[in-house]
Amino acid sequence: MHYLLMYDVANDYLERRAKFRDAHLRLAWQASERGELLLSGALADPVDMAVLLFQGDSPEIAE
Repeated sequence: MHYLLMYDVANDYLERRAKFRDAHLRLAWQASERGELLLSGALADPVDMAVLLFQGDSPEIAE
């Protein structure tokens, strides 16, 4: 099954994300290496939303 996690970002997302970015990317790469995370990224310009596409046996993989 595929699961799409969608979330809205705060207006100051680009300024605030720096302190979380390394941990976020580390977790994303680990999920990708396990074959769970297939695709992810920000949407729109300016950025107002982001998505992560997961695959797994249950929605817990995205949660």
